Amino acid sequence: MSVHRVRAGVWRVRWREEGRQRSRTFHDRAQAVAFDGETRRRLSLGAFADPEPSSMFLVDWVETWFRRYGHAWAPKSRQNRAQVMDKWVVPYVGEVRLRDLGRPRVREFLAMIVRDGCSENRHNVVRRELSACLGAAVADGLIPDNPVTGIRTMRHRATGRRAWPPVVFERIRAQMAPRDALMVSLMYLAGLRPSEAIAVTWGQVGERTLRVDRAAPEGVTRTTKTGRADSVEIVPPLAEDLAAARPADARPDDPVIWGREGDHILDLKNWRQRVWRPAVEAAGLTRDDPHPYDGRHTFGSLLIHEGRTILEVQRAMRHAKSEMTLRHYAHEFDEWSLRPKVSLVDAVREARAQVAAEGEARRARAEAAAAGDPPAAPDADRPADHLSLSGAGVGTGRVPGATPGDCSLIVPRLISGAGPVGAPAPALVGAEPGEWAMPGSNRRPPACRAGALPTELTARGGPAV
Repeated sequence: MSVHRVRAGVWRVRWREEGRQRSRTFHDRAQAVAFDGETRRRLSLGAFADPEPSSMFLVDWVETWFRRYGHAWAPKSRQNRAQVMDKWVVPYVGEVRLRDLGRPRVREFLAMIVRDGCSENRHNVVRRELSACLGAAVADGLIPDNPVTGIRTMRHRATGRRAWPPVVFERIRAQMAPRDALMVSLMYLAGLRPSEAIAVTWGQVGERTLRVDRAAPEGVTRTTKTGRADSVEIVPPLAEDLAAARPADARPDDPVIWGREGDHILDLKNWRQRVWRPAVEAAGLTRDDPHPYDGRHTFGSLLIHEGRTILEVQRAMRHAKSEMTLRHYAHEFDEWSLRPKVSLVDAVREARAQVAAEGEARRARAEAAAAGDPPAAPDADRPADHLSLSGAGVGTGRVPGATPGDCSLIVPRLISGAGPVGAPAPALVGAEPGEWAMPGSNRRPPACRAGALPTELTARGGPAV
């Protein structure tokens, strides 16, 4: 290396790096000498030298990040990160160079997206994904430090799941085919997550326990969320459901919940849209609807009502620590500590008997209506206006003209917009073919249709690739 005076007021530093001759000019000799010393130090340390901030644009680094690290991500993680980057990060700071993206600039960016309508929860997601992106840049030596570190997340109200009485899930099961009813039983009588329920095989089903060692999110079989293999007790009602559904020629590797014809694993997203939601509406619930994951929380709640200890509930729910169990179910322990204990099996059997009685009453009314007899009084055991669920009123959202407890007019088929079997198809309100919407209903097709979310980052100036 050397420092040479080119002409008056111009100094040039020359050095050789990676087999190439390099140079840089300065208008001050002191700056040239300082740069010469720093370059000598960096070359002597080699790969262990402090990185010089890169002049690469953030959008270019995001594309490199996806190409270099994306192969190790789950498909859902890749899709979610592409959506966050395309909508919130690249349009705001995509043309900022990495060396200019300091902590003040990141704070300004996060405040800007909140002003533009980004919710607190989405703000935290954007912060987390940007931190992961810039953390990879630090690991690759493009910037010396992650500017997102030290920026706190925003407070937001958690939208946790809730537990429902067994009769709610039994009413939902009554509107389903046997395969789908068994899916609900695995979630609310064994505490399985939806992705774990679709990955269960007959080889995992024992006489008294169910082995849980795999999950299938996005249709790809992998380990469970905790990465451990656990076992769950098979309660008598679940044992009856499994025995009724088990084929005579079932093999150990056959899934308990089959997907569509030709598919080995059930498509969860399709199942929620075409099976779960119509069944929930048929059960008389349209607002504050139960979610499939609520079955797991209902199972934990039933165990607490039965008088199980915290450690017993932790093991049954397969939580890593008892602190997690208390964080999710402390209110349940407080609520039922002074109340009479209720057996899980007794509660489920009572709920099934109630749903069976409701079905008989509906059939009797239908036969009486067909014979021309005057309509009977509504079910005394099922209120017409709401379901009493821990003191919370849940609207039934029945179709006008339907009698209380009569769900035959509520279930809209999602295939080509067809209506329930034996009933005229509901009119489509501003819906495209294959979608559905019922007059006077607030149910509408989801905003994110197939293809709306990018499976890969949107190329600059071009369509998604």
